[in-house]
Amino acid sequence: MPLMEALILAEDKELDLVEVAPNVDPPVCKLMDFGKLKYKQKKRQKESHRSQQLKEITVSLKISDHDLQTKIRHIMRFLDQGHKVKLNVHMRGREKEYAPTLGRQMMEKVTAALGDLGQVESRSSRIVGNRIHMIIAPGKSGDGKNAKDENS
Repeated sequence: MPLMEALILAEDKELDLVEVAPNVDPPVCKLMDFGKLKYKQKKRQKESHRSQQLKEITVSLKISDHDLQTKIRHIMRFLDQGHKVKLNVHMRGREKEYAPTLGRQMMEKVTAALGDLGQVESRSSRIVGNRIHMIIAPGKSGDGKNAKDENS
């Protein structure tokens, strides 16, 4: 349809002429309410941002085994919900001297406990302030919702 006809038709129906596929020959346009389109795009963008937040968990080198297991359960719950988790290992005083070994061992203990539920996205290669950290993303096993369905 010629451009002028499409513009007249859009004006008659009180809609906007929106270009859907500009790279195609001829370009594809659609009659729609442009404000409604922008609203839906903004809503989709907010929803995708909301579904993937970064949660932080902080542990120290002197944490007891039971407390560490509790933190690991929190991490598992966050990963099941589809969030990324930033694990901080906090060190004080002379503990910083042992960060390359003890801090890494703590992180390895957590990743071993998580199994394939989470995979390490990035690790800090050095101490930042008095912490070392790593970011854990939801693993290959997929959404936690599917795992709950299988167990039921």
